[in-house]
Amino acid sequence: MARVRRWLATRLTTPRESALQAIRAAWMCLLVSAGVLLVVVPVGYATDATHGQVVRAAGYGLVAAIGIALRTHRPGRAWLGMLIGTAVGLVTVQMLSSLPPNIQGPLNTLPAAMALTLGMIAGFGEGQVDGYPEALRESSLVALMFMGLALVPGSNVLFIMPLMLLPSTAAIGGFFGHAADGRRYAWPPAWLTLVVLSLIVLMFLLVVLEGAPVVLAAAITILALIPIPVMAFLCARAVAVWLHPRLLFYNQLAAYLRVMWIPIGSLAIGYLIIIVLFAGFYGTLARFSPGSFENIGEESGILTWLSFAFFTGVGGDYTGIVPVSSGARALVGAQLIPTVAWVLVMFAAVMAYLRPKLDRIAERNQP
Repeated sequence: MARVRRWLATRLTTPRESALQAIRAAWMCLLVSAGVLLVVVPVGYATDATHGQVVRAAGYGLVAAIGIALRTHRPGRAWLGMLIGTAVGLVTVQMLSSLPPNIQGPLNTLPAAMALTLGMIAGFGEGQVDGYPEALRESSLVALMFMGLALVPGSNVLFIMPLMLLPSTAAIGGFFGHAADGRRYAWPPAWLTLVVLSLIVLMFLLVVLEGAPVVLAAAITILALIPIPVMAFLCARAVAVWLHPRLLFYNQLAAYLRVMWIPIGSLAIGYLIIIVLFAGFYGTLARFSPGSFENIGEESGILTWLSFAFFTGVGGDYTGIVPVSSGARALVGAQLIPTVAWVLVMFAAVMAYLRPKLDRIAERNQP
């Protein structure tokens, strides 16, 4: 009895701890969702997709990202959910924008999205797909993620659809995964084969009932359930396997960024002071010596001169304002002198400040 009490004490949390965990989970989901939307939505509109297609693709990416982020308990791995969700959203919006309008239903996009998610999970090592039992377990988790699409307006996905596609996704993962005894491409169990064949027939009937010809319905069903999801799974797993060791390198950058944050802020403050100072000089010259600059708007103000001073300091010419008088050109040259000098001085100071700290970080990261 005492052992049971000790076990429960290690598993149970206080209400305060539970609330803190819920807040952390909600904050993580918010960050992951923002990251996915920040990429998928602009790319979707740039792809010339319709508003509905962008919303559906963003929904696919969000459910995958949030599900994987909540599934991954290791700290600092929310980026994995963001990465996989972004990939799912981008692939979905490309499919929706390239498919004919009459075959853009969820039964033609959901199988590829689920297989893509399973492939990236396997490639990143977040789940084992070494055989059909493991593939079935991971596919069940993927199906639970995509059941959340039923809550996304305009997705047209019912709760039952991801569960219907679970057997075919598991069959793909198990067939192309490594079997427990080391063999590859082991044939699926008879019951799983029967369920997948039944699913193919059911989808075929659903497409026929929507008014598609029999030959077209058969082609759509076969493509949606076999070649496209297989290609999505294999490509996603290959890309994830290649990316995984390279992305782990970014975990080491956090220590360097924490050390460099103060010098970078100091450089930015000095550069901002130079910009504000010369923005005032430019505005004063333009007011008391009209004609010193060309292409100045009638309502130019401090924001106009701040923009001109910023791009002058970085050597760009994006504002369209042109200095024409000798005083204006001399003032532009005068700004470049303290800008370059400040960068050189700060670079030397930053290197002297960072060298011992970076050496200590490098020593800690050595195997």
